Amino acid sequence: MDDLEIKLVQNSWINAQQFQLVKEEAKKLDKSFWPVLIRNKYMSSEDVALFFAQEAGIPYVKLADYKISRSEE
Repeated sequence: MDDLEIKLVQNSWINAQQFQLVKEEAKKLDKSFWPVLIRNKYMSSEDVALFFAQEAGIPYVKLADYKISRSEE
């Protein structure tokens, strides 16, 4: 098992039952764990990005929280 996948449960992003269901479905479909997790709506793609950023120690910025104005030159 991948350490990051286990950390999802340890850090309460998903529960053990959700983890097992996603793991089984990913194997059955021959797909990666992460898209199956998102497709089943246990986590959003934004949550997965936040999780990866936290695990990598990289600051996460949600651009939708900021209004970007067009520069007038």
